[in-house]
Amino acid sequence: MFSPKYEIAETLTGHTSSITVVLFSPDGEYLASGSESGVVLVTATESWETVKTLVNVSPVTALLWDPTFPVTLVCGFASGATLTVHIGESDLDRSEHGVWADTFDGPIHCISINDLGHILAIGHGREVTLLDQRTLSYWENNRTMPSPPEFTEGLPAPCPRVLHFMKDGRLVVAYMDHGIVCWDVASMSVLWNIVPRSCSLGWSAISPGEKHIVVSNLFDGLDFYSIANCTLSHSVPCPINQQSNALVPVLYSSDGSAVIVGGTSGSVRVLDSRSCETLQVLSHDGDLIQAVDSCTTADGSQIIAAGVGISSGATVITSPAPGPPKPGAPASPRNTYPDL
Repeated sequence: MFSPKYEIAETLTGHTSSITVVLFSPDGEYLASGSESGVVLVTATESWETVKTLVNVSPVTALLWDPTFPVTLVCGFASGATLTVHIGESDLDRSEHGVWADTFDGPIHCISINDLGHILAIGHGREVTLLDQRTLSYWENNRTMPSPPEFTEGLPAPCPRVLHFMKDGRLVVAYMDHGIVCWDVASMSVLWNIVPRSCSLGWSAISPGEKHIVVSNLFDGLDFYSIANCTLSHSVPCPINQQSNALVPVLYSSDGSAVIVGGTSGSVRVLDSRSCETLQVLSHDGDLIQAVDSCTTADGSQIIAAGVGISSGATVITSPAPGPPKPGAPASPRNTYPDL
């Protein structure tokens, strides 16, 4: 089994409070990070220097790179505020250039945008709002998604935790207590839903081939579900501090070969996405890892960013780019799993 060997490359220390979200730009040239103190830092991955600093009075809870407009970042805050910022060459003076702002009821939990870049979904408070993008600074036609179906009595009010737009435009919403629901955006109707194995979902990620979804729960670890038949495939125990109620971040690597998990155990775990075997455990001295993201660079290196809670740093973990094979030797295999 081939897997990249990760090692710590950089530790970014620009934040002064716990990091809540980290997100690489689609081209991997920037890393955006947000903190509980309301600061958003944009770091250039070539030099690891900060090229943009945004300051808000409310904790940063969600970040999104807009695919339609280059180097444009959508920020969500615990106050319910949102802000869109364009980071162009003329903006590298660290000044602030917000071009679209709005406020929603309740904290912003999550943000997603479809592949065409014209429908924005915002999970906030107890609901999901859809907006249509007309220009960089103009969104319209706000509409609220219906409440998800209840699979048992006595559930609390819905709380959307993670949003995923699939390639065909369907919207998958992972709710904390209402399972996973796939919506047809045009008709606002339920296409399918997954009843979770355990209560209280923390985070979720869809595999690159859109055949599986992995969720972290607040009880004992990870659950993998088949999207085709909406059933549990298998579960993987992971260290969970049930007293902290921390939401454990989880995501697939960009090539689908690995599942990357943060959490309360003070480490980042890299699992093989097929066997779920632990490939590597990256220790962070017991600090809470409540934000992770990954990308593949132009030279083929795999990079992981981990947002650390207590020490307020963002650790950049990288694997070397695959080198050329020795004469007469086959190229190193890559665990790409397109059928996932």
